[in-house]
Amino acid sequence: MTRRARWLLVAAFTAAAFHAPALWAAACTTAASGNWSTAGTWNAPCNVAGGPTASDTVTIGATHTVTLTANAAASTLTIAAATANNGMTLAGNTLAVTGAVTMTAVSTNNITSTLNVGSGALTAASVSIAGGAANRVALLTVSTGTVTTTGSITFSGT
Repeated sequence: MTRRARWLLVAAFTAAAFHAPALWAAACTTAASGNWSTAGTWNAPCNVAGGPTASDTVTIGATHTVTLTANAAASTLTIAAATANNGMTLAGNTLAVTGAVTMTAVSTNNITSTLNVGSGALTAASVSIAGGAANRVALLTVSTGTVTTTGSITFSGT
């Protein structure tokens, strides 16, 4: 192997090693309601024990509710437009999101989409909550927990 070929190999390996989280990031969507750490809650490729990881984008489906049973992390969290009650419950745990948390506007009357922080902790770059019309409700609820953002919390809709 020539000196130049070795140098290119080392450079490629170094680049891959330092950017590994981006290479391993997955788009995780729910397959069913359940616990974050349960494989059956997630579609492939996130359907493994432990569920999504810090580099993954996470989408909770229109009819699903996910509960944290341990601290977790993601790069983004989207709660899809609800067609049945849906959302996320932190259950006293911490969810660290390095990017945006987005609650999409509820698309069906008499339906509620909830991000229940409760006594847990949510950290995110930003939180966006899109309200609906009539009886279409999007809720961010906190009891003794905290919501911390490095950016903004925005509300849209009615």
